[in-house]
Formats: sequence, C-alpha cells, structure tokens
Amino acid sequence: MLRRVATNHTWLAVAAAVVVLVLSSWALSGCGRGHAQAPTAAATTTATPVEVQASTRGVVTRWVAVSGSLVALDDVPVSSRVSGRLARVMVREGDSVAAGQVVAELDMADQRSGLRAAEGAVQAAQARLEQAKAVHRQQVVTSQSGVKVASAAYTQQRVTTRTGIEAAQAALQSAQAQLSQVREGARAQDIRRAQEQVTIAQAQLDKAQADSARYRRLTTQGAAAKATLEQYETAERVTQAQLRAAQEALSLVKEGARSQEVIQAEQAVRQAEERLRQAKAAAAMDDVRAADLESAKAGMAQIDVRAADVQAARAALHQAQSSAAISRKALADAFIRSPLSGQIASRTAEPGQVVSPGAPILRVVALNSVGFEPAVPARELASIRVGQPVEVTINKLSATPFQGRVAVVYPAGAEQSRTFTIRISIDNKRGLLRPEMFARGRIQVEQHADALLVPKDALLRDTAEGTREDQARVFTVENGKAVEHQVVTGLESEDGQWVEVRGLTEGAQIVVEGQHGLTDGEQVTIGTGATK
Repeated sequence: MLRRVATNHTWLAVAAAVVVLVLSSWALSGCGRGHAQAPTAAATTTATPVEVQASTRGVVTRWVAVSGSLVALDDVPVSSRVSGRLARVMVREGDSVAAGQVVAELDMADQRSGLRAAEGAVQAAQARLEQAKAVHRQQVVTSQSGVKVASAAYTQQRVTTRTGIEAAQAALQSAQAQLSQVREGARAQDIRRAQEQVTIAQAQLDKAQADSARYRRLTTQGAAAKATLEQYETAERVTQAQLRAAQEALSLVKEGARSQEVIQAEQAVRQAEERLRQAKAAAAMDDVRAADLESAKAGMAQIDVRAADVQAARAALHQAQSSAAISRKALADAFIRSPLSGQIASRTAEPGQVVSPGAPILRVVALNSVGFEPAVPARELASIRVGQPVEVTINKLSATPFQGRVAVVYPAGAEQSRTFTIRISIDNKRGLLRPEMFARGRIQVEQHADALLVPKDALLRDTAEGTREDQARVFTVENGKAVEHQVVTGLESEDGQWVEVRGLTEGAQIVVEGQHGLTDGEQVTIGTGATK
C-alpha cells in the first residue's frame, strides 16, 4: 500500500507539470496571433486528474494506553503474635513456603511450663466438680428420703394417736358400763331368765331319768341293748349337772354382786381412764412428728446449696479450661506459620533476637497473585469495564506481550492527579512477573470487526465553528465525476492509515489525491497508477 501511495504521488506531480506546460504553450500561441478566437466547448472543458483507492472492510480497535507498576495482592509480612526470643528461623529469601508451614519458632520453655500448670488446674477443677456432683446427688437422696420417712412417721403417728384415743374411750365406756351393772345388781328380768333356765333344766332331767328307768327295764328284760342304756344314763347325768348349774346361777342372781366384783369393776374403770389419759398424752407426739417433717423439708434447701456448689465448681472448671486454652494458644503462637503459599521476599530477624508482637520477621509474596495496577485518566474511565482484554509489555522480559484482563476498577481516584487505579489480572504461571516491575499496557475498550474503512488522507474536515469532530467529507469518482459525501468517522486502524466511516458503500472509489479544491460534479480523470 505504501508503494502504491508513492506511485500516485509521482504520477500526480508529472501530470501537474504537463498541465502547466500545455497552458503556457496555449497562452503564447494566442498572443502570437494578435487576436482572440472563441474557444470551442471541447477546448474549454478540462478534467481534473485525481488518484483513488477503494473503500474496504476490516477490523478496527480502540486502545487506552496505561502504565504503572506490578503489585502482588498477597504480599504480607510474617510476625509473631507474642513476645519472645527467636529460637529458629527455618527459611531464607527465595525459599518457597506453603500456607500454614512453620517458618520460625520462639523459645517455648515458659509456654510449656504455663501449659502444664494450666492443665493441672483443669484436672483439679474437674475433680472438685465431680466431688460436688457426688455430694449434690447424695444430698438429694438424703433430703428426699428424710422427707418421705418423716412424712410417713407423721402420718402413722396421727393414725396411731387417733386410734389409741378411740380405743381407750371405748374401753372406758365398757368398764364404766360393767361397773354400773355390778353396782346395780340383778334385774327382775335376769332372775326370771335364771328361773326359767332352772325349770328347763329340771324338765330335761325328769325326762332323762324316765328314759333311763325305761331302758333299764328293757335291758333287764333283754329287749334293749346295754349300750343304749348307757347312753340314756349319761344323758341323765348331764341334765343333772345342767340343773345344778342353773340352780347355782339363779342363786347368784338372787344374791347380787359381791364386793370383790365391785372393786374389780372399779379397778377396770380406773385402768381404762388411765389408758385414755395416756392415749391423749400420746397426741403430743403428733407435734414432734410434725416438727420432724418440717425439719426434713427444711433439709431440702440443702439441695440448692449443693447445686450452687456444683455450679461454682463447674464455673471454676470452665475458667481453668479457658486458662489452659490460652496457654495452648500461647504455645501454638510460638510456632510462627506462613499465612499463605509463596516465596520469601525478605528476612528481617535472626535466631536469638527478641521479637515483639507485630514486628516483621519475614515477608512472603505469592507470585500467582501478581497483577498490574496502572492509573487511568478520568476521561477514559467511562470506557473501561471489568473483563476487557489487556496487552501488557515489560521491557526485555518477554518478546510477546502478556495477556491480561481488567479485574477491578477502584471506586475512588487520586485527589491530586485525578486518576483512577484499576487492577489487571495477568497469568503468571511461568513466574516471570515480580512485584514493583514497571509495565506498559493497552486496554482494548472497543472493537468493530466489520467496519467500512477509507484512507485517512481522503478525509476533508471543516474548521467552521460548531462542526463535530466526527464529521468529514470525502469525494468518490462515479462516471468520471467527483461526488461529495458527508460521512461520520469512527475508529482508526492500528497503523493510523485507515478510518472507519458511515455513509459510504464498500468498494467505492475514494479520492485520495487531488480532492482539495474539488467540487461536487466536477469532471475528473483517474491517474494510470490509481488503485481501482
């Protein structure tokens, strides 16, 4: 293309020279004749020579150039959580480490002693808790059993007291009735009943004597068995005894009670009265049993006391466990671990040195987190979005640019420079990129894959006020005439030779030489070296 443009320029210069010679010859010829002749139409119409190139389609891209330093997101100092003397540092600059790997160690004698003491305190607190639980369980059993026993004793005592009083009262009433009966003597009814018993016994004896006499005769005569006679004789003797008993009972009823019987009945009354007094006196034991029951119930409060002892022992155990956990944490903190996987960038402390919490001992950098963080002017910020491709170049590091993408657009800009930082992620599998390297990049913010392109030199821009920057004019050649077109420009090609336009068709013959001074509809001729 460059050779074609150069040929066009040469041809144009030659054509211009030829035109100048022809015009000069014509002028001299007219003056020599001494009179003017009217030129013909063919002689007065002269075509303007031009060079053309065809419009084409292609890919155009807009890039935003940026520059800045490479930084690592995972770049952290490694320090101790506790004060102490460094016993060992296991790594040096350039060594690779894994996340969680022990990279340094403090002198742990004090931490181990503290942990042993704390664990001993935990065991002692655990034993006190178990003892308190056992006492609490025993107190629960004792108190509940005591209440049950006292309640049963109280209930039994009340039943016993009530029953004893009722029995004593009944016995007293019986003794008093017996005494009254003895003192009053036999009643007429009793005498009549006793006489009737004598009469009955006499009648039974008379019958038994008659039966015995009859069977005695029959036995003598041999008409009855001797055994039958013996039965009747026995019945006679029984009825005789019954008659004597009835006669004696009648005699006693008639005679009345003896003084001994009265005294005996009176003694029985006094004994019954004493038993009633004793039964009533035993009622005082109800209060004793009630007091025992209340005392047993009061003993239930000891359950709460023992429960409080258990809670206190449990709290002491928790405190001891917390102290042990702190001691274990202190011992664990004596082992200084890498917070991430990466490489040691620096080592700032040596064994034997006393370090403080937070004071850097090592610096670990994760090379896989290295990214590009350039500053972008505010005017370009609107065209930058997350995910856009980026080409990153680092001088003398690689022959081909590193490929990346916009990962983050920071929300706030720098107050002084009015620029905004963005983060560009870059594949660093080969480990070539390091923090603080200076890099240049370009962000692909826009791309048109099928743009209509014309040579940039063909554009004619007006300088009148109010004309937009994307407005321009071009001339095309159609049927030997120049045709003016108003176009809207877009992106440029990477080499800067072509410009995207709207308002033309593909393959149009664009005037690239001789367009200045052309007018719409003017006759033109295309140079022999022009691109068709």
